[in-house]
This record gives sequence, structure tokens and C-alpha cells, in this order.
Amino acid sequence: MKIKHLFLGFILTAILLTSCGKTRQEKIDFIIEEQNYIEFFKTTFKYRIDKIKSLAVGEDSLKIIEIEKQLTDDIINQRMTEVYNQFLNDKELDQLYDFFKSDMYKIFKSNEFSSSMNQLFSDVNDMLNTIEQNIVKPE
Repeated sequence: MKIKHLFLGFILTAILLTSCGKTRQEKIDFIIEEQNYIEFFKTTFKYRIDKIKSLAVGEDSLKIIEIEKQLTDDIINQRMTEVYNQFLNDKELDQLYDFFKSDMYKIFKSNEFSSSMNQLFSDVNDMLNTIEQNIVKPE
């Protein structure tokens, strides 16, 4: 009898732990946040908008205002979520989410890793900088 109760308790605990897992949307939100996609898009569009805002007149000025209204965190997240839902099934999303939670991702995200990758072609950059300075000499 005790074994049945213990087994039943184990099953109920397993069910509760499973239901405490992240929802699909929570996983997508986490991935979007880890990749800093919302800020990336906002910054990219802000740069473009700032470039043309002072030049736009009439209807174009109104269109820019409407575009700016569409660049909220929620709307960007919603649009990106549609892409994740279109391309990833539950298993693939779980795999991607697990990667972003992994120690391996922390290594890829680290400054040391990025610096090492950037150093790979420092010699090429140095040579190109030298050539560029020779070609574009200030008058």
C-alpha cells in the first residue's frame, strides 16, 4: 500500500513539474531577449527614420509618425513570434531554447569568444586600413 502511495506521489510530482515548464511563448520571448532583437530592430529603424525625418513632407511625414508607432517592443515581439511559429515546431523550439539556456551558449555570448573571433582577421583589417589611407588621402 505504501508503494502505491509513493508511486502515485511520484507521478503527481512529475505531472506538476511538467506543467511548470515554460510555455511556447515564454521560450520565444526568452530567445528574442537573449538575442537582443527588439533593441536591434528599434535602433536600426530609428537610424533610418532620423535620416529621412527632417526631409519628409506631407503624407510622408504622417507615414513616418505611423511607422514610429509600430516600433513598440510588443509589436516587434509579436511580429518576430510569428516567424518563430512559422518555422519552428515544438521540438525545434525546445532545442533552440535549450541551447540558449546552455553553458555552450554562454561561451558563444562571452566577450572573450567575440574578441577572439574579431582577432582572427585583424591582420586583414590592418592591411585594408593602410590601403584605404593611401587611396583616400586628405587634401
